[in-house]
Amino acid sequence: MDYENSFSFGTYNPSMSEWSNELQSNGIAHKRKRYENANGNDSNGCKDLKGPKPRVTCFVRMLPNKGIFQSEKWKPNGSTLYFPVTSHLLVNFEKYDQISFDEGLFFIGDDSGGCLQKEQGHVIHCWRFDDKEKTLFIAISYLFTNVFTFHDIVGQLS
Repeated sequence: MDYENSFSFGTYNPSMSEWSNELQSNGIAHKRKRYENANGNDSNGCKDLKGPKPRVTCFVRMLPNKGIFQSEKWKPNGSTLYFPVTSHLLVNFEKYDQISFDEGLFFIGDDSGGCLQKEQGHVIHCWRFDDKEKTLFIAISYLFTNVFTFHDIVGQLS
């Protein structure tokens, strides 16, 4: 039995959404046309046939009791007091002009405004531009005492 002739080779045509068995005269399937680097092409020069990529949202859900704290009053020299996130948050990171990251020791406060403890953690600072002062300022900061939660949130941003 001749194995080479027993197989059916085909090519997929995405525009027709069907398989075709058109072979060249030498028995080899047609190759896709290679394009020069232009719009709609991937890094190897082939035309991207997948279509537009879905828009990624920067809305990130933050749950209470996950080691997440926030502060809307950032102070220099590490004296910012962070308060626990007590309800579900859906944060839109696209509305900020800049985002930065920090790590170190931070103050955690209670509901009455007193300082409970100083704890190691990672912070995401959300910056906005002040048109009057012509400077950036930190609008809100999120402190993460759980490194896995921090990496999960950062992973959702990229």
